[in-house]
Amino acid sequence: MKKFSILFVFVAGVFSLTSCLKDDSDIPSTSVVTLTNLYPTESGVLYLVNNNQIQIQSGKYKSNEGFLAIPGNKNIKVIDRSKLTKEGSNANEVMIDTNLTFIDTLSYSCFVYGQVEKPKFVRAKNIAVKDLGTKSGVRVFHLATGAEKINITIGDQEIPAFMNKVQESAATIETTEVFRAVNSGTFTIKATDEAGNLLAQKENVNLKSGSYHNIRINGIKGNEKFPLEISLSDQE
Repeated sequence: MKKFSILFVFVAGVFSLTSCLKDDSDIPSTSVVTLTNLYPTESGVLYLVNNNQIQIQSGKYKSNEGFLAIPGNKNIKVIDRSKLTKEGSNANEVMIDTNLTFIDTLSYSCFVYGQVEKPKFVRAKNIAVKDLGTKSGVRVFHLATGAEKINITIGDQEIPAFMNKVQESAATIETTEVFRAVNSGTFTIKATDEAGNLLAQKENVNLKSGSYHNIRINGIKGNEKFPLEISLSDQE
């Protein structure tokens, strides 16, 4: 039987990866793909998959979009909405143009970040932690501009993988995408620079037992409109 690449759009808000991560029996037969926009512009972005626009998307700063796709090769384009015209877009306006392969036994998280005229894109595989138990699965993405290296602490927990982090790239993502088991509970999360200066913090963060979380440091150092901040996507 001929297989067609069909995109299924989620319209239920922020995507839950817990169902994809907790147990092998919960893994969908299609690739679950989330797209998070941390590219600092007010206009937001537009996503195209195989030149088809995801039908329901806001593309605003810090928004989460996504789709289900039959596994295989996909072309993903990202366009700055401020450069769209009434006629749509052309090739010169595409700021990200990448070809990726998706596997049906995995779900993925993609991030658009960087600074104006210097956009960046990374994709992370979402793979469960073996025997997570009562702990929380956490990973940290350095998606900020102007902070060369950062350290992330969760309460008094200092996880080596979360220290001296440089901005994400193709060279770092294989290490970054691994969820680390940390103590569950409510914490203050802090981001500091190499000298120990506080860059950002987020209080009363509840890392629930058995749950998975992305911690992101995003924004631009010294920028009032898009300041450095810690944001989370709670995978529940």
